[in-house]
Amino acid sequence: MSYPKPAGTRTDPAGTRTDPAGGPPEHSRPAPVTARGSAAASSASDRAYESVKERIITGALAGGELISEGDVARELGVSRTPVREGFLRLEAEGWMRLYPKRGALVVPIAPGEAESVVEARFLVEVQAVRRLASEPRARAEVVQRLERVVQQMRDHARSGDVAAFSAGDAMFHGTIVEALGNPLLEGFYRTLRDRQRRMSHQSVVSREQAAEDILADHGALVEAIRRGDGEQYADRVCQHMRSVHRLPSRSRPDRGGQAGNSANASTPSAPRSEEAGS
Repeated sequence: MSYPKPAGTRTDPAGTRTDPAGGPPEHSRPAPVTARGSAAASSASDRAYESVKERIITGALAGGELISEGDVARELGVSRTPVREGFLRLEAEGWMRLYPKRGALVVPIAPGEAESVVEARFLVEVQAVRRLASEPRARAEVVQRLERVVQQMRDHARSGDVAAFSAGDAMFHGTIVEALGNPLLEGFYRTLRDRQRRMSHQSVVSREQAAEDILADHGALVEAIRRGDGEQYADRVCQHMRSVHRLPSRSRPDRGGQAGNSANASTPSAPRSEEAGS
């Protein structure tokens, strides 16, 4: 049975269909690439990556725990291939360490990591607030956004949703950095966001008063921004970060950061957690 040729095609003497522009024979053309298959694989890989990463951040997967591709694949209802791709991304970002035929090790918070994250966050945030000091209109808009975030965090604290609360904490500080309007610094700060969430989540879970203290500190930080007082913000955010992550007292990073040299950090912070190692 013969089928009609599509319009606009012709047949050469050998019976091979070609297009009117004289393109390559139809049988020699590569098969068309469809987006559906690659998109589905990408979606499954993203889902595996995001699911495992969220569990690490919220402590559902503890540092030092060994997990397997097969277990995650069965739980998510996908094949092992997208899970392996997700694991590779997590390894590249420093969240996991892969051991062939054994599994993936969740990397604990490294010794000194909290200090490094806090110092980097401090420098970027304080620069943003200092710039806002000379921009009253932008400052007022940021204050309104921050007040909404704080209210959401209060709601999460009342409901006991620690994951949402720690995500709100990251959003609060990220909102301040966005005021810089510097895509490079914003991108850099985003790389710290999930590590901040992981540390904040641990602090809230391990200390009953932590959520209330964080909310009180955020209120004071908002007031410093409202007044355009960059120096007061720098003092308060330094104390806030070190207290939340249970780091020993030090002066502000922009003043040398040496332990015990700050009049503004005379009250010792709570002991540090062993896992934070900082």
